[in-house]
Amino acid sequence: ITAHVDFGELYRIAINNGAEVFGPVTQSKFLNSLGIHTRAKSLTKASPAHAGEINEALVRLTSDDGMGALFKVMALTSPDMQVPPGFE
Repeated sequence: ITAHVDFGELYRIAINNGAEVFGPVTQSKFLNSLGIHTRAKSLTKASPAHAGEINEALVRLTSDDGMGALFKVMALTSPDMQVPPGFE
């Protein structure tokens, strides 16, 4: 879901209701920590004909002048859960 979010308010409400909060982090940081570059390399190797499209998508999703810095990611969990993937 894409929306304009007041992360400060969301954080405050989550903490006040006993949730654990991770982030917000940039989409770039989140996707990088999940291994997007490794995945893109694997996809390019498996489908060389689509290498250009894969690389364009990678840049669009992770670059600072694209979606990478514009979009943010936050996770809310119960306090007893481990750190979610992408927030390590």
